Amino acid sequence: MKRKLVLIFLSFFLVFQSVDAEMIVFSTPSSVMHKDLISFLETSNHSYKEYLSSNESFLKELMILKKEIRKSEGMSKDFRYYPIIFINGKAFSGFNKEIKKIIEENYGET
Repeated sequence: MKRKLVLIFLSFFLVFQSVDAEMIVFSTPSSVMHKDLISFLETSNHSYKEYLSSNESFLKELMILKKEIRKSEGMSKDFRYYPIIFINGKAFSGFNKEIKKIIEENYGET
């Protein structure tokens, strides 16, 4: 059990260590919410790492973070909507005005 926790922690640490920002986005590129989120992030100069559903490591990386952060905020508490945004130890499922406001007010430019 301890070894499993250490492996999860190391995986989580490596995912966040590989990017300058602590924002990671999992999404399907054809969705309207994805396009709105990316437009917002680019115009507000937020840095982020993006995993698209076509990416080979999409599910693996998503499962690592979902095990660490078991509940999402935003439009769904159980990760039902893409994009899924991980930032500073929290997860947001979907993207709308409320999630945009939370990112702007609490995370500034990352």
